[in-house]
Amino acid sequence: MLASHKVCRWLVPWCLAGAAGALALLAANGSPWARASLVAAGIVTLVALVGWTWPAARPLPRVVALPAYLVTGAIAALHAWVLALGGERTAVWEPTRRGEASFS
Repeated sequence: MLASHKVCRWLVPWCLAGAAGALALLAANGSPWARASLVAAGIVTLVALVGWTWPAARPLPRVVALPAYLVTGAIAALHAWVLALGGERTAVWEPTRRGEASFS
């Protein structure tokens, strides 16, 4: 279960990009539901862009924060794929070293 979760999490951004491409092809061929879905995806992307450019001093409304989080997470995962496939090595997180705990 853990392995499938980790693999699926890395594949979701590629599936989203493929779905957007497939929707664009279907919309170009005149499918009304594909056009509506593509418009909805465009609106979500525009709302995410608003969240990206939102001033840091003002609180971000939840209706903007959720699409911004999802879109930027997908973009970050795609960027990580590109870096990994390009052979760039990144640092790995390790827990801080601490002394042994004493239990009394």
